[in-house]
Amino acid sequence: MEAFYSMDEGSVTLLVHPSEAEATLVRMQLFLEEKQERGNSVPDFPENFFMKFSASKKMIPLVFGFRNADFAISFIEEFIHSTDSDYENAEDLKHFLYKYKVEYSISSTIQ
Repeated sequence: MEAFYSMDEGSVTLLVHPSEAEATLVRMQLFLEEKQERGNSVPDFPENFFMKFSASKKMIPLVFGFRNADFAISFIEEFIHSTDSDYENAEDLKHFLYKYKVEYSISSTIQ
């Protein structure tokens, strides 16, 4: 999984590789249900989204707009925490989180 942030739009994009789609699907669905149970705001995914998502043979871009960017960031943090330490993109995701938090705090300070 890869992650990108658009400062102009305030959106977070997750690119999920087909080889990890099913595992990511399970993690995201459990994470979503946990957040819902706690009363947190969660994205409104279309019906059968997770089924289509897990069966994809192409790179899957998941774009979380400004209202759901926090959900995406929290999911990335949980994803890193729950993956094996040998997950090849873990360091890239950690670096993304660091950059996101720095850029977000700078843009919040400027506004």
